[in-house]
Amino acid sequence: SFSRGYARSALRYGVPLVFHGLGATAVVTADRTLISNLVGIDETGKYVVAAQLAMMITFLADSFNRAYAPWLFEKLKEGNLSTMRRIVVGTYWYYAAILILAGVLILVAPLLIEYMIGPQFYGSTKYVFWLSLAGAFSGVYYMVTLYIQFSGKTERLAAVTLTVGILDIFLCYALIRLVS
Repeated sequence: SFSRGYARSALRYGVPLVFHGLGATAVVTADRTLISNLVGIDETGKYVVAAQLAMMITFLADSFNRAYAPWLFEKLKEGNLSTMRRIVVGTYWYYAAILILAGVLILVAPLLIEYMIGPQFYGSTKYVFWLSLAGAFSGVYYMVTLYIQFSGKTERLAAVTLTVGILDIFLCYALIRLVS
């Protein structure tokens, strides 16, 4: 049967996630769109090659996040203090691991670009460092969002993501203008 309280609770949790999605879309699309319009399509191609390589980190982080979330939520529901401490320590280890992965990708990307993609995209290597770090920070962000989602305070998640999305547009524009 229909419950107004349950529906209200579901909307309070879910509606902010729409704005979370809008902010995430701005972050994902602003850079490519601005590079294409401000610098040119050739440079966008090099950037996209680097972005595809760096996306390996984001995909690994997202996959881990999706597998980890049900277990994490179950453990957080239990409220066991020693388990929560282990979760915090594990979260810090995860942060270290994702940054190490980014470092490894930064080191091997020139070889991947040269031998798998081709020398015409070797100029992509200048973007790999920043995009790999961005992928690692996305992984950190994914982990933090789990705790926010568990708390049910998705309006905070939406506010942060939407703010970051808007800032991303302005920062991308300013930084592209600065370096081009």
